[in-house]
Amino acid sequence: MSPSPQYGSGRWVRMPRAAVPLPPGVMVGQTAGGGVVLSLPPTRQLTILGRSRNRYSFEWTVRTGRTKGPIRLSRIRMRLHPIDERSENDLMNTTLPNGAHWYRPMTAAALALSTALALVACDDGEREGQDPASSPTATDDALEPGGRWTPAELQALADDAVASGVPGIVVRVDDGEESYSVTASADWAGPVSADDTFRAGSNSKTATAVLALQLVDAGALDLDAPLSTWFADLPDGDTMTVRMLLNHTSGLADYVYDPESLLAMAGLRDELPTEEELIDMGVNATPDADLADGYNYSNAGYLMLGQIVADITGSSVPDRFETNIAAPLGLTETWFASPGRNPDPEMRGYEPDAEALAPMLPEGMPEGFGFAGEAAGEGWVEVTAIDQSWGGAAGAVISTPVEWAAFQQALLSGELISEELLGQMRETVPEDDTSGPGRSYGLGLEMVETSCGVVWGHDGALPGYRTDTYVDELGERSMTVVAATHFALALQPEVGAAHEELVDAVACAMFGSPSPASAE
Repeated sequence: MSPSPQYGSGRWVRMPRAAVPLPPGVMVGQTAGGGVVLSLPPTRQLTILGRSRNRYSFEWTVRTGRTKGPIRLSRIRMRLHPIDERSENDLMNTTLPNGAHWYRPMTAAALALSTALALVACDDGEREGQDPASSPTATDDALEPGGRWTPAELQALADDAVASGVPGIVVRVDDGEESYSVTASADWAGPVSADDTFRAGSNSKTATAVLALQLVDAGALDLDAPLSTWFADLPDGDTMTVRMLLNHTSGLADYVYDPESLLAMAGLRDELPTEEELIDMGVNATPDADLADGYNYSNAGYLMLGQIVADITGSSVPDRFETNIAAPLGLTETWFASPGRNPDPEMRGYEPDAEALAPMLPEGMPEGFGFAGEAAGEGWVEVTAIDQSWGGAAGAVISTPVEWAAFQQALLSGELISEELLGQMRETVPEDDTSGPGRSYGLGLEMVETSCGVVWGHDGALPGYRTDTYVDELGERSMTVVAATHFALALQPEVGAAHEELVDAVACAMFGSPSPASAE
């Protein structure tokens, strides 16, 4: 086996090939300083998704003239191990396990040339190549720790978010070398703690997806099975599949903004809606997105997934989660809220009062609609006591920052499902415009492009709680941001902007990226 073309002297590195081989013309190596070098044709772009010591993960995209932007074709995980005591001849005649190949790293001159070729991006039509000096893959320094975000800098941003109008903020960062938390809260809202339980909202979907995928691993469920197998009267049930429920491409609508759903969410219904009632709302409502694009977020779809899991296993989603996920991972403060286990979370949640809510309500809502709860501060209502357990498999998880990060890290590091299914979980479709830029959805897992790299996980939103919880692709770094409100982020642009700035900064801190202060 001969190595790839030579680019001058330097250490050899071992690069095991992933399940999907590198495309033709793409070469990857490691510089003497520890950075990654890329060599690509001008129609391809390779992006570093994550790094921990000598392990890197990548994705590559190919541009075609028929699409708006690049097509993400595969993700590749690699380990780069320095080899210092072998001669070139030894390496050329060594058979390596798992289809590994030997690559010689490029010199600085070759790196500059290859970087210029690699930095090709595209959107509607054409986009000019970036300046190599400004690219995160252009130099070793961009990948090396230095000038990292500090807890004090994140604290300042959390304080800014509270000053803008967020009642409370909890931030937790694990950058692979250390973990720390910062908190901030308004005087009228009282203190918050990084150890508090919170409502995780739609983060629950990742757990439900894992329960379904574990059944696929066990041979008890087929991702491409038609939904008519379980829901005989479902319109188009013969063409909708389990996979479509997982990635929101079934065509089912969402029930969240149905007036009856909003009344339950606000704590104003005498009885909580049943799963069947909520699924009917999703089946009968008109989808928000253009179905030609494939993606339409549906909480109803995840309630159906929960019913499929229960039908196959004979156990409810809360019980199955405890047995298959919480207990093996030692999660003692994470569960699906249900009638038998539904304490209020320790973190208090708040929403604007009826007067502030009025402009964003859909037609059909009663005049003066507002959240049930005690007044708290000027123009706020505490909503912690509203029972949200009816969200079920779609949104009923309660957890803590540490424990939910442990779950996500276990998932992305391959502890909960097979490598094959984890790969399918990361095959994404673009989300609609309402989700924000740079977001796509896999099988219960979101990919989000931050300013410092790609993160994986989910967000969640319920009255009183907005959660953004993500990890790197290898599951070795994690970030959590919990805000003690949801609707205020949408109602007040300055509040939403401060929150978004904080979330992006926390992602950068997770990656160990330089902070703005370090560049001054």
